[in-house]
Amino acid sequence: MKKVYVGILICLVIVIVSAGCGKKYMQEADDTDWEQGTVQNITDAQSCYVNNKVADDGYGYYFTDGTKGKYYRIYYYDAGCEQAVPLCSKVNCSHKGEDCNAYYTADQCYNGYIWYQNGHLFRLEYDTKTGDMKLIYFDKDGSNEKSAGVLWNGENVVMNKVSDYEKNMILHKGYIYYCYETDMQEETTVYRLKIDGSGEKEQIGIVEKPEIEVKNQTIAVRNNQNRVYITVDYSVKDTAQHYMELYEYRLENGEFSRKMTEQAELDYAYQYDESGEHIIGVTGEGYGAVDLRNIAFDDDGNMYVYQSITGKVLKCNIDTGENVQIYQDDGYGIIECAGDCLYLNQKDTGSFDKQYKITVIDLSGNYIKQIDCQTAANSYPSGKNDIFMKKRVSSEQRVNSEGKNIMVEYLLYDMTTGESKVILEGTA
Repeated sequence: MKKVYVGILICLVIVIVSAGCGKKYMQEADDTDWEQGTVQNITDAQSCYVNNKVADDGYGYYFTDGTKGKYYRIYYYDAGCEQAVPLCSKVNCSHKGEDCNAYYTADQCYNGYIWYQNGHLFRLEYDTKTGDMKLIYFDKDGSNEKSAGVLWNGENVVMNKVSDYEKNMILHKGYIYYCYETDMQEETTVYRLKIDGSGEKEQIGIVEKPEIEVKNQTIAVRNNQNRVYITVDYSVKDTAQHYMELYEYRLENGEFSRKMTEQAELDYAYQYDESGEHIIGVTGEGYGAVDLRNIAFDDDGNMYVYQSITGKVLKCNIDTGENVQIYQDDGYGIIECAGDCLYLNQKDTGSFDKQYKITVIDLSGNYIKQIDCQTAANSYPSGKNDIFMKKRVSSEQRVNSEGKNIMVEYLLYDMTTGESKVILEGTA
């Protein structure tokens, strides 16, 4: 009889831990249908996050911290309890070593990616023996892992990724959308795979290479409610020219088409101090056409462009190609759309003695507020009243309980009060 009571108690603990002790602030999607959803429920909320490094389950945030190429640890921040804890249910675990259930090698949690949809968490896992890159899904307490399928196979595959700020794959309405290449001079295929493990990957489109000598390329995947967008940036060898394309995939009918082509020369110059050693500013006209590298989408067929160097924000009609300037920033960086707001995450101020910041404007370009970051920040606006941020810390030497150097802080910024709080000091 004691075993029965213990079993019941364990089940209750798991339920309580997985549900969180805070009040839920977002409607959760129905587990029975992985392809349905509205902008209000959690099925589609992940599109607001810029680089797949944090996930939202309606109670709080899941995120990864670790050393790139070595290991990652998955954490969960409960919005009600206001605590960030490793995603580990092991009794008496110190959460300090490889025995912790929240600990993953760099291959087991590839690139630190994590997503949440329909009651499950997702990560990438690279099988070093077979060369398979798999999409793994598991329960919110870290248990019951299953494979949704193989995204690709082969050591020579390139993920089309140059920085943490690019999204090369997204989870949206029951599918993962992604593309990869094996040779930069060949065409790139765009795929999707059901995230519940019920099917094989399927080809949805082809990105053809232009007839130019390409130095390098970046392919990013973005989306709005009913579209998936593929942007391609080719830098032309031995020139400052860029050739950019925008492709669109319509979820309702499976149509894949090229929507825009832009070609121009990137014009910029660095300003140095009297010693000639330190950059103090950037000048130039930036990209003379629509800069498809820094873009976001709303659900009404509009694209928002954060022009490099100049800091202009353009609102473009994707179907007609018409655009109008709606805002002028004094820097430039990454743009994100969350609900009825745009977040201008300024990575470069154009004058290097200024503070980094995030400017919030509405979809018409009206100023709402500014968030001072002090240092460059990876921000993850979620369309709610808070912003999840990962920030580099000062150069002063600090170590955590494992004796590892603290390199970053994970914090939440409250859009209502303007206050921020550190929820974890990280090592990556």
